[in-house]
Amino acid sequence: MLAAALLACTATAQTQTAYLDLYQRGGGQHLKTTLTFDGSPVDLGRRSLGETLNLLAGLGWEVDQTLVGANRVMFFPTRHKFHIILRKVFRAGENPFEGLHELQGSYIEADYAAHTPREKTQGRRTDAAKTERNAVRPPKPTANYEIRYKTYKASPVKANVLQHPDFAENVYLYDEHGVISFRHDIAEIPARAFQGCSELKTIVVPASVVIIGDAAFAGCQNLTHIYCMATTPPELGNTAITSRYCKICVPAEAAESYKTADGWSAYADRIAGYGSER
Repeated sequence: MLAAALLACTATAQTQTAYLDLYQRGGGQHLKTTLTFDGSPVDLGRRSLGETLNLLAGLGWEVDQTLVGANRVMFFPTRHKFHIILRKVFRAGENPFEGLHELQGSYIEADYAAHTPREKTQGRRTDAAKTERNAVRPPKPTANYEIRYKTYKASPVKANVLQHPDFAENVYLYDEHGVISFRHDIAEIPARAFQGCSELKTIVVPASVVIIGDAAFAGCQNLTHIYCMATTPPELGNTAITSRYCKICVPAEAAESYKTADGWSAYADRIAGYGSER
């Protein structure tokens, strides 16, 4: 499942555009419905597509594009599968995702009122599962000669770092994640390496990196997670991270070091160690 809190600057300085992923799957009219934003899923239970879009429209969201639609064989519907991306224009200082968690809460309360005692217990297990999903999970191992990432449209990122003299390859693997490879281990994310990459969602910085240059991730308004693999906080340049919604995930044993390190301390409330709840 794609991660989903996505923010992109619009043409004006006063407004921005947020993006939200909507997934539906199953059979029949009411489908299992999930929203993803801010790096975690929100389960809305079983709802029809029309009902879901109406709820989201009431919060100011509109359809941006449909990546996957319902599958049919002749006139007979098969297992539905939708992936719809919605967008919302908002002003600086506003939280575009406000109200979305409440949609999940209303679903759980309705279930508690209507279900049998056994099903209520299952609902409580759902709450526990939600807590587990909110835990920061470690990324897959990353070689020191590559940078792994995900983008909004599951396609190779276009970035200044591709001009690096040791750059070797930039590929996106099976709609799962992208990999920028270099000829040698990298010790630095250069200044302005990913500046202005609004399609960038998550990125994994290998353990060999000791410097993250000035404005390395500046203007990456859709960036929701940076995973730093190094246990010693790299030197962090000026305005290296400008996204207000980006979480910084580090090895658990290094979390406190990052929170007090020069440069990183400005993001202390967004830094979490792998395995901790966010």
